[in-house]
Amino acid sequence: MKAWVWVEGGPYFGIPFGNYFGWMFLTTLVLVLYRRSQHTLLLVPLGKIPWWVCIFPLGSYAINMMTTMVVGEPVAIRLIAFFAMGMPLFLAATRLYLSNHAPE
Repeated sequence: MKAWVWVEGGPYFGIPFGNYFGWMFLTTLVLVLYRRSQHTLLLVPLGKIPWWVCIFPLGSYAINMMTTMVVGEPVAIRLIAFFAMGMPLFLAATRLYLSNHAPE
């Protein structure tokens, strides 16, 4: 499945360096804007979030990861999906479990 096609590809899976530069620039811009707004916005804790609310994003993330691992093309993307999406999913699920089983 060719989602993106570049006229002149790059050295890594045919992706040009400009694509990576654009993502890094956009990520840095969002981070800087967030950090600047962090000092002006008053953050109020909402309280403890029920565990079942957290299951929905974790579940959809897990389904996406498993689908990529089964049908991802090129085949190397299947292994990349495990490490790029599996490790954050594991850490988030572990933290959710520990936060709901911690003594109060």
